[in-house]
Formats: sequence, structure tokens, C-alpha cells
Amino acid sequence: MTRKKVRMTEEGQDFLILQLSQQYSSKPMDALREYVTNAVDAISLTEEPRDGEIKISLDPKSSRIYVSDNANGLSLEELAKLPIKIGESVKRGKIDQRGEFGWGLLSFGSLGDRLHFITRQPGSSNYGYLIYEVGKGAIEYEEPITLRDRDMLDFGGPFSQGTRIILHADKDVFNQKFRSADVRSAIQEIYWPILVEEGLQFYLELIDGKVSQISQPRIRGEHILPQRTFPFEVKTRDGIVQHELRANLWLDIKTDTGKVPVYSKGVRIYRDIPELAETALSDCGLWRCKQIRGYINEPNLSVTLGRDTINKIRDSNVYNSLVEILRHIDDILWPEVEEKLAKVRKEKDSELINSTYYLLRKVYQDEDLLPIYRRRRREVVEPIEPRKIIEWGIQTPTQDKDKSKPNRDSEDADDRRRWPFDFPDWYDFDTPENHLRYKLEARVGNPTAAINSGHKDWKRVVELNPDSEEAKEYILRAQAEPLALWESQKAVEDGFVIYESPEEQIADVMRRADDIVYRAMEK
Repeated sequence: MTRKKVRMTEEGQDFLILQLSQQYSSKPMDALREYVTNAVDAISLTEEPRDGEIKISLDPKSSRIYVSDNANGLSLEELAKLPIKIGESVKRGKIDQRGEFGWGLLSFGSLGDRLHFITRQPGSSNYGYLIYEVGKGAIEYEEPITLRDRDMLDFGGPFSQGTRIILHADKDVFNQKFRSADVRSAIQEIYWPILVEEGLQFYLELIDGKVSQISQPRIRGEHILPQRTFPFEVKTRDGIVQHELRANLWLDIKTDTGKVPVYSKGVRIYRDIPELAETALSDCGLWRCKQIRGYINEPNLSVTLGRDTINKIRDSNVYNSLVEILRHIDDILWPEVEEKLAKVRKEKDSELINSTYYLLRKVYQDEDLLPIYRRRRREVVEPIEPRKIIEWGIQTPTQDKDKSKPNRDSEDADDRRRWPFDFPDWYDFDTPENHLRYKLEARVGNPTAAINSGHKDWKRVVELNPDSEEAKEYILRAQAEPLALWESQKAVEDGFVIYESPEEQIADVMRRADDIVYRAMEK
């Protein structure tokens, strides 16, 4: 049986190329990334890459985006090959080049309908000019021509060498997605290691001619791993090959949105390490911690050649070595980071519990928020055996305002409105009670609310979002429900209340707790 290659009709080819050009329609900034990355690659081939410059210019009036570099440019012959060799890339398989598929140049279709490609080689008096346009059901182009300096007035002015890409963006896309602050932030995030390690300069130019340099991101927090290189060896068919991994990490205790993107030769390929979906890293607390920020950079493209090929190399020695180093970094840093975070969480928890505790004390004094013994007061029947009735609130034998039995019908009995609880305690409950969120503890002195800081809901609600309204309500309820329970038990014990059934008492406790919580949430 004869095997043949699958082929396309011309119509099918036109349709597929058009679809490729629009692959970033939902993420237009990724389309811009293709052209900036091409500029980075072009500069890396020059004799002095550290002198390289890339300028992104935004023109709101015409909705144009310019991407210019000062690399070596292309000859007219090289330019002429671009539109007829889609999918063929001279970069494919080269570890010093980031692109490899040969269709990034078509990405302009995700932004608008036209692209100008202007290039000039060092010492040349002419420019090479190529134009792409979205036609009817296809991407169309015109044969490359030459331009002179006088022809460049409509294309951003003359330049000495390099390449300039001009993208005609849709007006709505430009206005919504390409504000100067958004472009600056995207460049910082996508090319972070290049800004730090390679010395390549990025600039942002606005329509008024103001040019500003795009610097590396400013990261708040403690620099726990300052730009450290981890070398490793990999055995291949040709012998031992030297590789390395670079890590730059911060601990920012004030954020819960931290990420550690993965970069390949300085260009982001994964927004966060968990996106690798690597099971061997699933138990590494460092890479799941939302207070860790920074990046991991594999500078040679030996691990992640292209953004879509990592799944093909998971069993390779290089990839396995990468995973081992990530686990090694976790072993080094996570114990200390975990200890610092625990200390910070304890301090935050203390602040939250402290504020809610004193809020509850204030709410307890609201005159229209009556304790259980006042809402359900009945005529007191003296017990057969005489007993001392301890009124609501904190009393000691030294309190002798009135040695006689207090008048239960008086709404102004001061002692009855005194706060009855000690400051709450929070800790991990032991196994028999670790399913409880909180409980009432009977200790020497006054009753106390104990909160289970080991409960999954505590970790989800309070630890992860301590400043949220949900966390505030959680802590309030953790104190209000034991308080309501104690009030109910004390009212029964002192003869103020008789419940017809346990269900009635439970309902009364729940109502009282809700009254306290919701009143406190209003404050």
C-alpha cells in the first residue's frame, strides 16, 4: 500500500492561514508579543546584543502600533521569501532563537487588517518594504519594493538600521487593550529576565514623542533568592551537556496573588509554575505559595523549545533535571518561608480577633439587643436548696455594690450588662475535636471561646483572606455562638428560663448568635 502526504486545496490553505493570523483575537497582547520576540531574536544575532534597543510606539489617532529594533535587518531577497514560506522557520531547532513555527508574522490579523514590514541593513541607502493585508477569505501581500528616506514620512520617519513593524489595529481593540500602562506592564511581565539579565533596552513612545524606558518590574518584599544560577549536567548520546536554571524570588507577605512564571530564554511561556501540571511538584509548598513572586528562567531553550512542546519532553533527562532543581529550591527555601508566613498569619489573626473581640463587647452594650435572660424573663422560682445566683458579667467576691439579691426586674442593673467572656484563644484542636470550628471552654475564671485554627474553613476563609468580610463574620460567629450558648445555659441554671425542649433552646441560641453577629457587621 502506497503512503501519501495529506494535501490542501488552495481555498483550504487560504482559510487555514487566515485562521492562524487570528489566533490571538481574544488575547491581542499576545499578538504584539510575537513581533517583539522577533525583534529580540534579531538583536541576539548582532555582534553587540547588549547594545540592542526595541521601541514600541503607540499612535491613538491612527490606531497604529510600531515595533522597531536596531538589529541587522533583512535583505530584499530575504524579505521576499517571508510570504511564500509560511510555516518554515530558519529558527526551528536553534537554541539561540525563540520562535520556531514561522507564522508569528501573521498575527496582525488578531489586531486589525494590515501590516507594514520595513527593514534596512547597516550601510544601506534603501529600505525593503512589504505589506500584508486581510483580504476576502485570505491574507494577501504585495511584492516587496524599496523605499528611500524621503518615503518614510508616512511610516514613522527614517532609521539607520533594523526593522520596523507597523500594525494597523482595530480602533476598539487599540483603545481597550493597548493603553500605554497595559503595554508597559505586559512587556515587563513577558520579558522580565531579559530586562534583568541581558541588558537589552525596551522603550515606549507615545504620540506626543515622549519616550520612556521600560525597566524591570519593581517587586515588594524580601528578596529571598537573588538571581541565583543552578548548574546541572545532562547525559545525552553525545556525552555530558552542561545546562543551568536561573531563579529570582521574593517573599511578599502583603499579597495573595503571587506567581512564579516560567521563562524560556527570557520569554515567558508559563504564567505560573503550577501550569506545568507536574505531579512531582504538587507537594512543593513554595511553588503553590501565593506570597512568592519572581521567575524561573531556562536560558538555553533546551527544556521548553517553543511554547507547545513541553508535553513532548516530560520524559527527557533535561526536563527531569529541571524538576529536580525546582524540588531542590523548595527544600532550601520552603521551611524558612513557611515559618515566616506562620508568624505573619498569627499576627494577622491576632489583629482580626482582637478587633472583633472589642467590637462584640461594644455590641453587647446595645440597649435594644437584649441578652437571653431579659428576652425570656420569667418569674423566678427559688430552688429548694439555697444557692448563690451569679449575675451576668464579671463579678468577684470583692464586688459589694449591693450584698442583697439583685432585682431581676430592673433594666438598669449594671452588673447584668458586663461582658462575660475572656479574650478568645485559637489553636489546632486535638483529634477528637478537630472537626469543630470553635467551642465554649470552661476554664478557671470566665468562660472562653476557643477557635480551631487547624480547621479547613479557618484556613480557607481567615488565613487566605484575612481582610475579607467573610473572615470578619467567621471570627464574630466563632465568639458569638459560644457566648449565646453560655447565656442560655446560665439563664437555665439561674432559673430565668425554662425551655420546653432542646430544639427550643437551640433555636434561641441561634437567634441570639445571629442578632450579635449581624449587629456587629453593621458597625
